[in-house]
Amino acid sequence: MINQLNNSHNRHLIPFIVFTIYIFVVFNAFSQDDVFENKLAKIEQLDNKETVIEELEKLLKNKNLTHHQRFWLHQKIGDSYFIIGKNDKAITHANLTLSIAENHNLSDEKAVAYSDLGAYQTVTGNYDEALVLGKKALSHFKSIDTSLKQAETLDWMGTSHYYLNEPQDALKYYLLSASIFRQHDSDKQLSWTLSNIANLYEKFGDFEKAIIYFEEILKIEEKSENDNGIARRKGYLGELYFKQREYKLAESYLLDAIISFEGSDEHWLLSRYYFSLAKVYNSTDKPNEAIVYLQKSKMLASEDMWFYSAILTEYAKALFHKGDILNAQSYLVQSNVVANENNNIDTLDENIALQSLFYAVGGTHNKAISFLISYQNNLKKNYNLNLSSTLNESLNLQLKNYESQQLTRQVSELTLNKKLLQVEKEQEMQFRNNIIISLVLLFIFGFFLYLRNRDQLLKKRLEKQVKQRTHELESANRKLEELSLLDGLTGVHNRRSFDRDLAKVWQESKQGLGTFSLLMADVDYFKLYNDTYGHVAGDDALKSIASVLKESIRDEDRVYRYGGEEFAIIFNNHDLNSINNTFTRIQNEINNLNIEHKESEFSVVTMSAGICAFNMSTESEEELIKQTDIHLYKAKELGRNQLINNLVS
Repeated sequence: MINQLNNSHNRHLIPFIVFTIYIFVVFNAFSQDDVFENKLAKIEQLDNKETVIEELEKLLKNKNLTHHQRFWLHQKIGDSYFIIGKNDKAITHANLTLSIAENHNLSDEKAVAYSDLGAYQTVTGNYDEALVLGKKALSHFKSIDTSLKQAETLDWMGTSHYYLNEPQDALKYYLLSASIFRQHDSDKQLSWTLSNIANLYEKFGDFEKAIIYFEEILKIEEKSENDNGIARRKGYLGELYFKQREYKLAESYLLDAIISFEGSDEHWLLSRYYFSLAKVYNSTDKPNEAIVYLQKSKMLASEDMWFYSAILTEYAKALFHKGDILNAQSYLVQSNVVANENNNIDTLDENIALQSLFYAVGGTHNKAISFLISYQNNLKKNYNLNLSSTLNESLNLQLKNYESQQLTRQVSELTLNKKLLQVEKEQEMQFRNNIIISLVLLFIFGFFLYLRNRDQLLKKRLEKQVKQRTHELESANRKLEELSLLDGLTGVHNRRSFDRDLAKVWQESKQGLGTFSLLMADVDYFKLYNDTYGHVAGDDALKSIASVLKESIRDEDRVYRYGGEEFAIIFNNHDLNSINNTFTRIQNEINNLNIEHKESEFSVVTMSAGICAFNMSTESEEELIKQTDIHLYKAKELGRNQLINNLVS
């Protein structure tokens, strides 16, 4: 009985003992994690990265570390090596983190490991490999909450695409990265990414968008009260406004930047902004002011001779503005010497154009025309070089292979010639070997036939490859031409396409081969919409409206983005009453979009339009556009959200 009670008591104690041990193990694990985290935090606060690495490696020797802890130690060591520029060691530790994550199925850590490896490969120039790693990292980020790391990954993937000469893909990744950084108020990283976006838009020639992003960066710098950053951004904005030909804003921003940097050790930037301000003054007929700032720029740029040549050219322009042709010519000669020594091709090309202008003013017209032709030829040469670079790269390898084969053939021929000489010598000495010599000659003849046939085959193959590459280049050019006729934001045809198509249908209509009508439409109160909801929302609204316009017309008609919020449609062989019905359908579809617009009396985004049909009495395309614009403005005056034409309103 007593034994039964003891057994029963022991059975009840077992769950309690197991539970106690479990609580102890869990508590001990959490306690160890806290100790580890505290040690890691203290090490990361050290300023010297070499010391950080030493301390982390000491911590790594602990045999009781969990897989998770070992992963993060290798990650921190790799990151520290990366910061001090030892990329090989950084990659080694990143590979160790990936191995740990894969072997122990650590999903979150696997994403981080791929991201770190991709970042290091980007810095070392292995852009293709970096993009592969980036895509793997992003596939894991979809299921875990590591948004900032995802944004960093998108950012360096954009950088990889940029260096692979894929700017459109780079822009896509930068924009995605910036949107995440904004959500997390990560201003420092956001500022860097926005700078990359602005630089790409500047490269595309879209200075307006570049300015928008640099204005956002300026606000970030002002928020953080970073005086140096504020001055830099104002300088960049001044240069962009100059390219946009908004000279007053350019002058204002550049003067602010110059005032901030004068007296500092930022000599190169100060010289650059002096130079940019001088360009503003030269463009606004203020040569005296330009000369003042060019003198200051020269003093600071004496070590950068590439830049110095550009300053000398701008100096020549200012003197030319003043009518001092002799001194302007002298500065241009100096600029040519310096630009030649430092391979400043852009300045040399600009100098050719200026020299042509100087000769024209001086009355030496033959020389002026000669220099102008030289300048035009340089422009064409640069264009053709860019256009054919892809074909040249693909053909270079083929030509190298062909040259190698030709060299092999020449060596073979030399060897055979040597054998021939030997045979001839033997023939002179011994006539007995006539049969052997005949066989040798027959072999040689056959070998020559073989070489000839092989050369013909090689020639045909090369011609085929060249033809194929030429076809590919023509196809690429056609695609580029098609892309150049599309608006980058809305996907409809752009102003360039409009001008081309309008000229075509105008000529056809004048020749009696058909007729057309032109509709000009404008989004109502669009500036107020942008001011109220922001440019991103404005872009989205334009894309939605463009989509409605595209889907509402016939295949033979075409929609264009004429500029800003203004669209145009060319209707071919379509009567005005039917067009009026089409526009009514467009209005209904836009209203159905229900895009809120609090500043409009309609409470939603609407569109006004004017239309004119082709008439033989109309003098030109420009006159037709003017008449259509008059109807559009009439639609605005009569309350907006309507169509006005010369028959139907």
